[in-house]
Amino acid sequence: MKEIKDTIYNSVKRIQEATPDHLIGLSTGFERLDEVLGGLVEGTLVTIGGRTGMGKTAFAFNLLRNLAIEKNIPSLYISLESTEQLCTNILIACILNIKYRGLLSGQLVAEEWEKMDKGLPRIANAPVYLDTKFEKWKNLRIFYLCYH
Repeated sequence: MKEIKDTIYNSVKRIQEATPDHLIGLSTGFERLDEVLGGLVEGTLVTIGGRTGMGKTAFAFNLLRNLAIEKNIPSLYISLESTEQLCTNILIACILNIKYRGLLSGQLVAEEWEKMDKGLPRIANAPVYLDTKFEKWKNLRIFYLCYH
C-alpha cells in the first residue's frame, strides 16, 4: 500500500510523456480505440468480449499484427478453446489477408501463395506467443488471471 503522495509524481511524469497523438500507451493501430483508451497502457488489462461470431478473434489477431509483427512488441495470445494449429491458421489468414477456407483446403490462388511466401517468414520471426494448453482445465467455470 502506498500513499498518494508517493505515486502522484509518476502519474504526472506519464502524462507529460504522452505522445503528440495524445497516447500514454502503445498505439493499437485502431485510431478510435486509441482515443478511448489512450493506447494500451502499461499495467492495465483490456478484455475483449462479445457474442459468438462478432469478430473477437479477428480483432485480437489484428492487434497482434499491429503490435507484434509491425512494431516487434512481444505479444501473447491465450485461447481457452482452440488448438495451436487452429490459432496459427487463423493468424496466418488474418495477417496475410488470405481466405481461411482456402488456407485450410490448400486451394489458394497464385497471389495468395505469393503472400504466403513473403509473409510467413515475417510472422515466424515476430515475437508472438500462443498458449492453448488450458484444455486440462476445460471444466473450470471461473478463471482468474493474475499477472505482474
